[in-house]
Amino acid sequence: PGISRLGSTYVVGRWLGYSSYQSLRLSCALQLVIFAGGFLQGLVMAYSYGTLQELTAPIFFVVIVSAMIIAYWIFGVVEWLMINNKIWYLGLYLICLSLALIMKELFYLKSII
Repeated sequence: PGISRLGSTYVVGRWLGYSSYQSLRLSCALQLVIFAGGFLQGLVMAYSYGTLQELTAPIFFVVIVSAMIIAYWIFGVVEWLMINNKIWYLGLYLICLSLALIMKELFYLKSII
């Protein structure tokens, strides 16, 4: 738990006087390096475990393309929220999500006791 990389770099950009749009673009650009490194690390691990061939299955490409489309859409929503100074909507969503997960765990614990 903690603050996200995207959020922290966005806030620092705003503190340095960049606009919402510039801060978001800079934050996303910084994330690309991390994502690329994680992807390459995953490929190296798959190769070392001998599972690299499984990554060529058609379902893998369907999942990857679907995830890219969904992530692009989500980043677009976050961009719109930041530019319109409504990012706090995302905070409300995360609070509700956290409360729902806590309630789920409580009900689970109650059912096993």
